[in-house]
Amino acid sequence: MRKRKPVRSPIKNQDKLSYLHESVEDVSEIINPLIEKRKKKEWTQTDLAKKIGVHQSAIARFELGMSNPTLLFLLKISQALDLQILIKDIT
Repeated sequence: MRKRKPVRSPIKNQDKLSYLHESVEDVSEIINPLIEKRKKKEWTQTDLAKKIGVHQSAIARFELGMSNPTLLFLLKISQALDLQILIKDIT
């Protein structure tokens, strides 16, 4: 069997740490308000999962930042929590 070549990241090595740090901050800015709203409604992860038609583990992975959710998944969660997703120009 031939060995596969490792996939190279488009990000240069010196920039990886700062890129990952920024990504984590960006993700937490999305996830944390959703978690707070779920808890404010006194819903468990299972309650939210049932409302949007997924397994509890999908909500857990999302809240831990261990998944790459689709836009549809985010829209379902936000609608169930009576929230709105906005896109704004940052330039």
